[in-house]
Amino acid sequence: MAASESGPSGTPSSSSTPTATISSSTPSASTSPTPIPTPTKPKVKQKPQYYALRVEKQLDKLGYPVGDVDGDITARSKQALCAWRETHGMPVNRKGLSLADAYSVLNATKRPTPTRSPGIYVNKTCQIAYQIVGKAYKRIVWVSTGAPGYETPNRTGKVWRKWAGAHESSLYPEAYMYDSIYFLRDRPGIALHGSR
Repeated sequence: MAASESGPSGTPSSSSTPTATISSSTPSASTSPTPIPTPTKPKVKQKPQYYALRVEKQLDKLGYPVGDVDGDITARSKQALCAWRETHGMPVNRKGLSLADAYSVLNATKRPTPTRSPGIYVNKTCQIAYQIVGKAYKRIVWVSTGAPGYETPNRTGKVWRKWAGAHESSLYPEAYMYDSIYFLRDRPGIALHGSR
């Protein structure tokens, strides 16, 4: 949004006599300048945990899901930090909060612009899915990319089928899927889906 500015109206003043302000040549005690404090570096470098609550609040505000915003860097918070690192070109991992992470998150004012084409992307390290619409991240959500025996392939595909509601997997017995989005025609049982 652009802010509106008001400028001179261009209407002449009704007073044609200029005015001046006269001040006493002797400064009064109340007008002496107040000394400006000089910023100093903290004597002790803070540990990353010091910033945890503020970082969680900022990640949550920017749409990176952290779970409970309580200053406790949990597995969910680590997923959000991992997503943050990926979307900001930092090394991707699910480690805890570092000072570099804290400074990066706390200095941000908005999500970055994606460098990828529109679509849905899953990062198996972060266990996060990103939905890119236009030139923006629309959603960033937690995912689980499959337990042992239910591995998720590293592939790119196009949505070819959607199945609303619950159904049993055609590949894995007793594996129930919800609102499935199938994207690999050569592996028709592979889908983005909800689960129990």
